[in-house]
Amino acid sequence: MKSIHVAGNTYVLDFPVLHLPYYKKSETEIILLDTGLKREHETALLSFLEEENLTVSGIICTHAHIDHVGNAAWLKEKYGCPIAMPKVEAEIVSSLLNLKIFYGTYPMNRIRDHFGHMVIKADRFIEETETEILFQGVPFSIIHTP
Repeated sequence: MKSIHVAGNTYVLDFPVLHLPYYKKSETEIILLDTGLKREHETALLSFLEEENLTVSGIICTHAHIDHVGNAAWLKEKYGCPIAMPKVEAEIVSSLLNLKIFYGTYPMNRIRDHFGHMVIKADRFIEETETEILFQGVPFSIIHTP
C-alpha cells in the first residue's frame, strides 16, 4: 500500500480494493475521510499509521456504507478522535436497531455479527444545508450527493 499525494494537504491511501482519502493536518496528525473496511484496520491501515507515526485526530465519514465506516468505531476508541457525518447517515449507524432497519432483510443476529462494528456515535452532524464545515480547525467544502 502506498500514499498518493492528490493536492495541497490531501492524500489517498491506495488499498487493493479502494482508495482511502485523508487530510494531513500536521506532520503527525491526519483527518481521515472515511475509514475503509474493518479487515483493513488489522493490516494495512494500522501498519501505515504506525510506520508514518501518524495519529488520527478526526474522521469525516461521507456515508454509512460498510466500506466507509468500517473502522470508525475502532479508530475513535484508539485515538479518541471525533467523528463527523451527515445527520441522516449518522442515524443509520447509531444503533444495532437502526442498522437492522437499514439492512431489513437480515436477521438481527447477522446484523450484530457482521455489522455490529459499524455502530458509532457521531460527534458532529453535517446538515443537508451545509456546504462548508470547520472540523478539527480545518475548513472542508461539503458537496452533498444523495
